[in-house]
Amino acid sequence: MPRSISNLLYLPKLAKSIGAGLLHSLQFVAPLRLPCPSVVTVYDLGYLHFPETVERSRRAYYQWLVPRTLRRASAIVTISASTAADVARSFPEVAERVTPTPLGTPSWALAQFADTPLRLPGADAPFLFVGTLEPRKNLVRVLEAYERLLTRFGVDGRAEVPDLELVGAKGWNDSAIRSKLRHLLGTGKVRVHDYLDRDLLATRLAAARALLFPSLHEGFGFPILEAMAAGVPVLTADRGATAEVAGDAALLVDPTSEEAIVEGMERLICDPELSAELAIRGRNQIVRWSWERTAELTTAVYHCVFKARGFVK
Repeated sequence: MPRSISNLLYLPKLAKSIGAGLLHSLQFVAPLRLPCPSVVTVYDLGYLHFPETVERSRRAYYQWLVPRTLRRASAIVTISASTAADVARSFPEVAERVTPTPLGTPSWALAQFADTPLRLPGADAPFLFVGTLEPRKNLVRVLEAYERLLTRFGVDGRAEVPDLELVGAKGWNDSAIRSKLRHLLGTGKVRVHDYLDRDLLATRLAAARALLFPSLHEGFGFPILEAMAAGVPVLTADRGATAEVAGDAALLVDPTSEEAIVEGMERLICDPELSAELAIRGRNQIVRWSWERTAELTTAVYHCVFKARGFVK
């Protein structure tokens, strides 16, 4: 039996045995029968809007359980305002119970780069992608855009295109990504790293010219804030949670347009003043995303649930 299913069967018994006053489920779904009120965290609705990027078994699991969970939940929290609006649009019957409790800048990145001065990248600084190698990350389009950039700069004889480094574990349905990589790896311009621990990731971030993160759909966007903490310019999608997290501190592009991604990379190569400005804005942007605020908002949701049940005044 899958662990997620076994957990759903086990949790009601556990909640009852310990006299739980509230169950907060952090995995989209909660048991449909509980002895206490429930709060559910929704990270994103990728399974609904981009079903082709989610494996079939997981998609079916979410399609059946998420709507039922949301209708029964006393409160629903999301990790961004974008996801909150998405949940309200997709499930209008629960809209009044949805509260965004946005996440914070990863504390490890704040500590790692606290004393790192902003600097212009060296001529050999590569573009960097961070994330699981899977369809939702839009990597095939990124790789095709990068290939076009190599051709365009080669023909025009302009500045050399930075190398491209991919950092991330192998994901689901990555055959198209791997197929595209086979050709590009032969150019010597593209390198693939597996999952890296924080120290190694910090090294790659510190050495990068820019982060490329034009994902199709995200619930938040930690790589954006990690790169900004490192003083690295960011190119990301112009919609949803990535645009929310990035604000005016990133170069925003249409993630469905290969040409828009090409033009964005070209600007990051040819406009050092833009890169410098984005690095400054990024350092200012990361302070907006606070874990203390996340905790305060989440606690307020708990209080509202308890108050509605008459547990507190």
